[in-house]
Amino acid sequence: MEEEVVMEQGEKNNKNSLKKIIIAIIVIAIVAIIITGIVNAVKPTPEKTVKKFIEYIDKGKVSEAYKLVDLKGMVLFPKLDEEDYKEFKDEYKGFDEDWEDIEDDAKEDIDEVIEELEDDIDDFEEFDVEIKTKKLKSRKVGKSGILYSVKVKAKTVIKTDGDAKTQRDTEDYVFYLMKKNKKYYVVGITGSGDLTEFMYMYR
Repeated sequence: MEEEVVMEQGEKNNKNSLKKIIIAIIVIAIVAIIITGIVNAVKPTPEKTVKKFIEYIDKGKVSEAYKLVDLKGMVLFPKLDEEDYKEFKDEYKGFDEDWEDIEDDAKEDIDEVIEELEDDIDDFEEFDVEIKTKKLKSRKVGKSGILYSVKVKAKTVIKTDGDAKTQRDTEDYVFYLMKKNKKYYVVGITGSGDLTEFMYMYR
């Protein structure tokens, strides 16, 4: 009789231990999923960078938008033909010597233009930039390993003063971003709308 009681108690203990192990595994799995979700939420992507860039422009924070730009890449990009985009990594590296000669002037010029543009936007009666694309998708460009493209349809609304006609423009753009130190930086925008002008204030 005592043996049966001991056996039953042992079975109960084993079941309880197994139950605790299963619960522990479930808890660990849930924690892992939560951590993965948090990491993915804050992990930089080309799409997030484009959204943030446009959000800053929309708010008139041009200086913040240009923190998401690689200035060397931005100066280089308009000099390239579309077929050269596939070799952007080599083109970027090969631009080192020329960049050293103009880097200081480029930084000084861009700072002045950014300040002027922020003042202009602040004086506008109406200024709005809105992404119309439902879901942005990035693609690698060629085999360079560092250049990505993101297609965006964006609407801009600009009214300079009470007497001026409101300018509305919906345009397709392609943002080009380079991966650098695990982050993404805008280097080029193609398209004929207003956002292209924001990109190439310095030429």
